[in-house]
Amino acid sequence: MSHQMCAYPSASEGAAVAGTISGSRERGLVVHKLLEEVLTGEIAAAADALEIRSRVLLAQLGVSEAARPEDGPHAPELAATALRALAIPEIAACRSRLVPELTVFSAQADDDRTTYVGGVADALAYLPLGMIELVIDWKTDVSPSAHQIELYREQMGDYLAATGAPEGLLVFVTTGQLVRVRPAYKPAANAA
Repeated sequence: MSHQMCAYPSASEGAAVAGTISGSRERGLVVHKLLEEVLTGEIAAAADALEIRSRVLLAQLGVSEAARPEDGPHAPELAATALRALAIPEIAACRSRLVPELTVFSAQADDDRTTYVGGVADALAYLPLGMIELVIDWKTDVSPSAHQIELYREQMGDYLAATGAPEGLLVFVTTGQLVRVRPAYKPAANAA
């Protein structure tokens, strides 16, 4: 599997952003849900609408909004993170073709055993004839380690194998950084 790291903003700017944000499971759930709802058209990609929705989602999770992003989930930061992810050039270029939250499965038979993989892809970009062009995996980690990024690359490899897509993007929404992942094999044609 090959990979390439692209940074939007620069890695130092991304580190500065990450240094002012407290990461959490709840923050990740809310950011993922905001991105899903923008892509399905349930909510506008506007800061005020996303802030309001963030507060509703936090309340549903039983989490109080923090006064500052350094202290925990903060609606303006959650909204800004979702908007930052959607503004990344590679995402903006395929946004109209992204379908969020799709379950993917595959089975690989080897001699005496079969390995099954299942998961939920955060978003898939389809070409007009139904071919899957791209798998997107939103990552809300504030400051992922190299080891964690490698684990995410392996997970993306499973998604690429399951979908037959020629490329995947690990999108680190907090910093705006991307990791491109391509399969080690030549993907076969896939169908919707």
